[in-house]
Amino acid sequence: MSTTSRTEGTSNVVEKKRSFLRELIAQLSGPLPWLLEAAVALSFFVGDWTLFTMLSLVLIVTVVLGFSEKSLLESSASADGTTRHSKERSAPRQPRTST
Repeated sequence: MSTTSRTEGTSNVVEKKRSFLRELIAQLSGPLPWLLEAAVALSFFVGDWTLFTMLSLVLIVTVVLGFSEKSLLESSASADGTTRHSKERSAPRQPRTST
């Protein structure tokens, strides 16, 4: 065990699994999804059903791709034993000395 891990502890990050609803809200929050949601709502109220359908499909595909990308990232991270936030450094950090 190195002196850095003994003095400062390990840098393991524990990630909590979020519920499906929280993941859905996370996928639908941001500037691009907000623009799509506004365009879907406007096309609904105007009555342009073709535009409404097309924009709704784009929004749904965006969410599905976001879920699949996150799932692929989590499965590859669990396969090699790392998480998104933990990266090993090439050289360990030296402990600070008081001068």
